[in-house]
Amino acid sequence: MLHLTAKHLHASQEHGIPKAPPGAILRVFQKQWYVRYEAMKKISISTSLAFALVLSLHTQAAVFQFVVPMDGAQEFPGPGDPDGTGLATLQFDDLANSVTWDIIANNIDLPLTGAHIHQAPSGAAGPVRVDFSAQLSGGPVVDPDIAGILANPAGWYVNLHNSFFPAGAIRGQLSPEQITRIPDAGSSLILLGLASAALLFFRGKLG
Repeated sequence: MLHLTAKHLHASQEHGIPKAPPGAILRVFQKQWYVRYEAMKKISISTSLAFALVLSLHTQAAVFQFVVPMDGAQEFPGPGDPDGTGLATLQFDDLANSVTWDIIANNIDLPLTGAHIHQAPSGAAGPVRVDFSAQLSGGPVVDPDIAGILANPAGWYVNLHNSFFPAGAIRGQLSPEQITRIPDAGSSLILLGLASAALLFFRGKLG
């Protein structure tokens, strides 16, 4: 007669499915959590550095726009074109020392014989500093005088010349009140791209 002295059926082997001890499960969970934590930390650091870089570039570089009314009455010593008017939109990049321009001219004879930025305050005439090559629009043109224009806008003016008014048909004096700072779209796009890349990386690591 056979006598059983012990029953060796353990809970971990019931139904033929081995079960890991609770300590092993905890260690696996901790390892997975640590891997995810490290991945998130790297993404956070990389994104912060990228944001700081873009912010630095945005702080260092800026585009300043002037919208300058022009007319013949501003010409000095004159006379300018009595019914001539215009509007000059100037965009200055302070890092590149460049200017892009777009000028609307009304009631003056074309073609132009000259288009420039001169250095002089209102009520005075001054020398040509930035040459627009007799074009109503163009750029960017790089010129070292851009820094001086941004430092003291009121000391500069835009002037259009033609054959009837060789000294100037219409003129527009720059002023600080005309300045608008244009957001740096390039930096914004870079930051958006970096954020998208970080999100894809994050999904790949944690998905």
